[in-house]
Amino acid sequence: MRLKAVLFGFITFCGLNHSVFVSAQTVTARTDSAIVATPKPDPDKDRIIKTEKDKGLSKPGRAALFSAVLPGLGQVYNGHYWKVPVIYAVGGTLGYLIVWNNDRYQDYSQAYLYSIDNNTETEPTIKDEATSLSTNALRNGRDLYRRNRDLSVILLVLAYGLNIMEANVGAHLNEFDISDDLSMNWQPSIQYAAFGTQPTPGLSLHFRLKK
Repeated sequence: MRLKAVLFGFITFCGLNHSVFVSAQTVTARTDSAIVATPKPDPDKDRIIKTEKDKGLSKPGRAALFSAVLPGLGQVYNGHYWKVPVIYAVGGTLGYLIVWNNDRYQDYSQAYLYSIDNNTETEPTIKDEATSLSTNALRNGRDLYRRNRDLSVILLVLAYGLNIMEANVGAHLNEFDISDDLSMNWQPSIQYAAFGTQPTPGLSLHFRLKK
């Protein structure tokens, strides 16, 4: 009986200790999980911050957009007012050449058609021309003025693109730092060799960066 009582007491004691140990582990696991857990990132918050950061165009972008809408406006935005007359002088000259060559092309084209229609009532005449021209001369003149007109149109388109590019580059150069805090200079110096006692004259370059 005494042995049975001892065994029963020992088994009961082990069972109680095991339940306490399991309970302690459960509480510890809950505490650790509460410490390790991290809040989930808010995708809306990141989206709002990115939208506010990327909002609007940069100054070079605005200058290019202004010149695309109205040639010369980007140069005015950059403060380069003297470039506006140059832009409009080039554009006006090319525009005049387009109109003039197109008028001459129309005259020569119409005269060439009259010269080959075999109609005696039509006369292949060109205004501002003192003498009548042959069919070959009319055809060559028509092709020449058409080619000059098309070339003037291409140059005008290129000038428009250069106007936009210049406004963008000008805005970038306005933001480029050329102050005294950013410079490079040289000056004479005395250098000492690692294993010698005689100094050696030389030059040293100094880069001064903006703080």
